[in-house]
Amino acid sequence: MFLFGFTTIMEGVVKNYSGLLAVRFFLGVFETGMIFILEGCLTVAFSFVFFFALPDFPEESKWLTSEEKDYVSARLRVDQGRSARERQITAKDVGRVLMDYKVIAAGFM
Repeated sequence: MFLFGFTTIMEGVVKNYSGLLAVRFFLGVFETGMIFILEGCLTVAFSFVFFFALPDFPEESKWLTSEEKDYVSARLRVDQGRSARERQITAKDVGRVLMDYKVIAAGFM
């Protein structure tokens, strides 16, 4: 980042075309993929912070009251719903999904 900023400042100092070409070359070298590197570093840094800061389950949370923990746990149980392991998926189920107008419309998009 420092080299990118320094090279940008040097753009205002150049006096001829060859100097401008040299500065633009180094500016391109320093900015190539810099946004991806910066975003990646921030993501990795925050992932380590949140790995240790966030609990795995609401019951382990330190900042929720017992009523809030119970509420969140109940909502999680409701949101889980029924899984495919509880009953077999039949050909009729597949046909019903494939004939749904939303699935057909999404197929044409």
